[in-house]
Amino acid sequence: MDDFLYNLRRESDKRNKRQSHMQQQYRGPDRRTGKDKRNYQRRPDLEQIAEIMPEIKNLLGAISTNQNRMAEIEEQKVKAIEKVSDQLAEIIASGRGIGGVITDSAEKKVAVGLGAVALEVSQVDRDEITKLVLDMRQKGSTYKEIASHLEENNIPTFSGKGEWHAQTIHKICKQAN
Repeated sequence: MDDFLYNLRRESDKRNKRQSHMQQQYRGPDRRTGKDKRNYQRRPDLEQIAEIMPEIKNLLGAISTNQNRMAEIEEQKVKAIEKVSDQLAEIIASGRGIGGVITDSAEKKVAVGLGAVALEVSQVDRDEITKLVLDMRQKGSTYKEIASHLEENNIPTFSGKGEWHAQTIHKICKQAN
């Protein structure tokens, strides 16, 4: 029994030592010494800001130059796509190959949906498509049926990209009213 009590006392002494040791290591915010205080950076003063202003100006100038170059490249891309689309329109008009001619009249633009190359649908085409959609809707066709009809007849969307959807037909009918 003496051994039991001895070990029990010894364990409680160890715990007390651990707790006191832990308390010695931790110093709360009130017990900070001069070494322990945090070093906060001071806000830069006007002299420091004035020193770095020329560097900032140079960086902004470089950004502006790069933006102008990127704009020029985008313009070149647009011109290249226009040339390709003109060539495709000529090929389609001559009937030498690629199908998909939608209109032939001089007042309408040729609309071709070939992946990334798509020409805009003119206002005349847009009005005709809207009239067709409204006529089909008055005859009782659903939005989905109208979209399927436009897709089957290779009628391009107003943007010349993508496919006709029932939501688009619904929007056209809603805007027409």
